[in-house]
Amino acid sequence: MYLDFMVKRGWPIRQSEPLIHSTFPHCFVISGAVDWFNRKLKKEPFKNEGYAICQRVFRHFDEPDETHLPFFIMAITVSWNLYPREKVITDNFEFFQHLGLNLNKLKVSYWQGGKIFGKAVKLNADIEKLCQGKEWNKLVKEGMDIKADTEAVKIWKKCGIKNSQFVPCGEVGSLDPSGLDAILLNAREHFAGVRSELYYNNLELGPFLYEAFVKKTMAVRDKISQDIFENNLKGDNFLIKLKPNAVPGGFGLERLTMAVNNFNSVYELEPYCTMKNFLINQNVNDEKLIEQTVAYIPTILWLIYDGAHLLPRAEHQRRSIYRKVIKTIIKNLRKFELDADNIYLKLFEQSIAFYLQDEGFQELKGLEGVFLNEINLQKERMLMEIKEENKKQKQLDKRQKNNEI
Repeated sequence: MYLDFMVKRGWPIRQSEPLIHSTFPHCFVISGAVDWFNRKLKKEPFKNEGYAICQRVFRHFDEPDETHLPFFIMAITVSWNLYPREKVITDNFEFFQHLGLNLNKLKVSYWQGGKIFGKAVKLNADIEKLCQGKEWNKLVKEGMDIKADTEAVKIWKKCGIKNSQFVPCGEVGSLDPSGLDAILLNAREHFAGVRSELYYNNLELGPFLYEAFVKKTMAVRDKISQDIFENNLKGDNFLIKLKPNAVPGGFGLERLTMAVNNFNSVYELEPYCTMKNFLINQNVNDEKLIEQTVAYIPTILWLIYDGAHLLPRAEHQRRSIYRKVIKTIIKNLRKFELDADNIYLKLFEQSIAFYLQDEGFQELKGLEGVFLNEINLQKERMLMEIKEENKKQKQLDKRQKNNEI
C-alpha cells in the first residue's frame, strides 16, 4: 500500500536490499538508507535521484521491548538532490491521512536551535575513521551550532499541524532523544541527530532529516573546518563533496501498524502474537523470555532468506551476531523445557505463514529444513564451547592447587 501510494506521487520504487548488504564488517543492514552507506564506503559519487523503498532491517543492538524489534521493515523515501524536503514530508504525511490516523493525536518534534555534540565512539570495526582529529575533538567538547529548523515547522503547518502539536527539542528536555546528545558521528547511525520527528500518542513513528545538519556533519567527516564551512557555504567548489543534499524520511511499518490499530505493544501484531500465544499454550509464563524468543524467530527467518548462514569465515563478526541470535532462541526454549525439533519448526512455520501472504516471498516455503539444520549446528557448537570452558576451568583449578601447595 505504501509503495503504491508513493508511485502515484512520482516516486520510483526500489526493491529491499538483502540484510547482508551492510557496509560494516560487524553489522547487517541497520537502516533504510542502504545505498547512502554503500556509496560513502566506496567513495562513489552520488547521483541526483529519489526513490521509495520498504527495506528489511536488523539492528542487533536493539533489545526487544514493547515498541522495539531487532528485525523490522523500514518504509522510507530518499531523495539525493532531486525532490525537496517539503515533498518528502508532505507525501508521507498524506499517507498517514490515507490510513485514517487521528491527526489530533500527532506530535511533531523540531530542532529549536543550539549546540549538538558528537559522541566519541571509535570502534575498530567502524569504517568512519574520519571521525577523529582536531575538528572531531572540537565537536565532542565544544559542540556545533545548528540553527533552528524553521523549514520543518513551516512544512508541517502546511500539512495542518497546529502550534500546540509542536515539541521543540534542543540540548535538554527533548521528546526526541537526538536533541539531548546527538549520535552525530557514531558510525552505527549516520542519520541520527537533528531532525523533525513524528509521534502518534507518544509512539515514535519516524524521522525527517534536516539538510543543514547533514551538510555540517559531512563537512566534519571530510575534515573541513567549521569556520571555513560557514564562510564558504554558498561556494560551488567547496560544496562539491557535500552534494547532493540528503532528504530522507521514513518510519517502521510495525510501529505504524500499532498506531493504526491502537495497539500498545508490537507483540499484538502478527506474526508475533500467534507465536506468543503458542508458547503460552505450552504452559510457559515468563513473558519477557517469550517476547524475546518470538522477536528473534522472524529475525532468523530473514537472515537465512538473505543468506546470513552462507557468510564466509572472513565475515566472522557478522557470523558471530547471527549465531548469537540462534543461541538466544535455543537457550530460551531450553529454559522452557521445549528444546525439541517440532517446537522450533512450529514457531518458524508460524512466522513463515504470515509473510507468505505476500506473493513475492513464496521462496520462504523451503527454509524450514535450513532453519532446523542451523539450530542443530549451533547446538553442536554450544556443546563444544561448554567442553572447552570446562577444560579451561580444570586447568585453572589445577594451577591454583599447585600454587597453594
